[in-house]
Amino acid sequence: EGATGAPIAGTLMYDKITNTNTQGLLAGAYSSSINLLKNKDQYNFNVISTPGLIYSFADHKIQLDALIANTTTRGDSILPIDLSAYGATVAATVTTAESLNTNYAAAYWPWLLVKDDNTGANVWTPASTLLPSVYVFNDTQAQAWFAPAGFTRGTMPNVVTPEKTLPRSLRDTLYTAKVNPIAT
Repeated sequence: EGATGAPIAGTLMYDKITNTNTQGLLAGAYSSSINLLKNKDQYNFNVISTPGLIYSFADHKIQLDALIANTTTRGDSILPIDLSAYGATVAATVTTAESLNTNYAAAYWPWLLVKDDNTGANVWTPASTLLPSVYVFNDTQAQAWFAPAGFTRGTMPNVVTPEKTLPRSLRDTLYTAKVNPIAT
């Protein structure tokens, strides 16, 4: 962000991010940080989130695969991951999920409409933007091994609405593909 808190000119944010411009960066710009995070002794965390990196974008997938490898090697953290871009279908999200096989990344879908505190406008954000706060809330209400789900531990009070309303049949399709559906 610039000094005023507004996005830097040319930066693509929210539902406008692309394979080549995510929050003003190329996906490859994350490589140095991802490599640093391999060091378990120096960097202590249990959740790492990368909103703006979308697994279905080829350049983003490279970075996310590296981060998944890090979390797998570390064995002490989890990565909430965004599988598909804004506007994707259930079928596209399931197809992307089928290429992912890890116990150290948790996929959530669809995108969420939230209020941007800087502009006051409602904007579409990937689910990984809010999931760390859901994990923290869950861990304060129950033990860390309880699922951050349902009306008690899985609520997202800052969400205006999810991008799609998911009937049970679509939620079941997502569950089968190891995607956590965000329901209303």
